This record gives sequence, C-alpha cells and structure tokens, in this order.
Amino acid sequence: MDKKTYKKSVKNQKRKKKTSLCCYVCGEDDPDEIEMHHIDGISISDIEIPLCKKCHRRIIKEQNMLRYHRIIN
Repeated sequence: MDKKTYKKSVKNQKRKKKTSLCCYVCGEDDPDEIEMHHIDGISISDIEIPLCKKCHRRIIKEQNMLRYHRIIN
C-alpha cells in the first residue's frame, strides 16, 4: 500500500471511530489520540509508526534534545 492510500485509510478509520491502530509505546487505541510519527524525526521520512499524542510529544522532545546536544558537541 502506498503512503497516500495508507493515510486515506487511517483518516477514514479515525472518522468512523474504528481504528486498527494503537500506540506503539503504550497501546492507547482511541482514534482521536493516535498520530503518525516519522521514525527518523524528519517529516519527509516514509517510515511511520502510530503513537498517542502523549507518547508522540515525549518522543519528539527526546529527539530534539538529542539533536541539540549533537549540534553543541
């Protein structure tokens, strides 16, 4: 399945409040809480995993801290 078809499928599942996705970290399965996260931390990356909003914020914060430390050192 290509990226466009996949995103359309996820959007339809969220709209119907029936999703087969759950957070990769904590298992949250509320469709309103699920977001897709680019594993590489770059929005152009093709590899994504589902995360709840809470885990997504935490992981992005950690990625940004690592990126910041690499720039300084």
